[in-house]
Amino acid sequence: MKYMKHVFDDFLTDDEYQAIYKKVTSASFTWVRANILLSSDDPKTFGNPHIGKVNEPAFYSDQKYNIQFVHNVHYSSLGYSDTKLILGPLAPLFQKLQINRKNLLRCKINLNPYQGETHNFSGWHTDNDGAGRTAIYYLNTNNGFTTYQDGDKCSIVKSRANRLFTFPTQTRHSGVSQTDSQFRACINMNWTEHVDITRANLV
Repeated sequence: MKYMKHVFDDFLTDDEYQAIYKKVTSASFTWVRANILLSSDDPKTFGNPHIGKVNEPAFYSDQKYNIQFVHNVHYSSLGYSDTKLILGPLAPLFQKLQINRKNLLRCKINLNPYQGETHNFSGWHTDNDGAGRTAIYYLNTNNGFTTYQDGDKCSIVKSRANRLFTFPTQTRHSGVSQTDSQFRACINMNWTEHVDITRANLV
């Protein structure tokens, strides 16, 4: 069962979920505007003939939709941590996943605004090149979703509040925008040490 993909509904208690949701959606919570993926004309994108090797994927849909708002929680490579958030409302999430500062590579909160009546596909990507796990914790229910490559087919995980989707970091996946709500919000986590998700403290 190691390194499999898993979906857990009602991952946290309602009180734990509400504490995170209220913090993230409060008027005082800070966000930084960012691209979802690189612009197609960025020299660091896949397949650019002017660089010696491929790097990052480009945003697939119309570039006017290549925008999201991000709150960085932890970046090990930059030595940055939002300690109040990690030790505060996010603590139950990390504890249940057995994530700590030694194995956490990156954690950020994404908020994707409404983009109209079309489901926009961001683009296939992986969060980093190394081994490990990725988890997406969904903060609100909407008709957006995560799609991922599952062997020779593509599968989806719908955005549902208090749902957790975890998978090997090298799994190619993409966000798909919602058409029925003002925003789609989720927490994205990458860590190095594998925890047998079927035996972790998930019940």
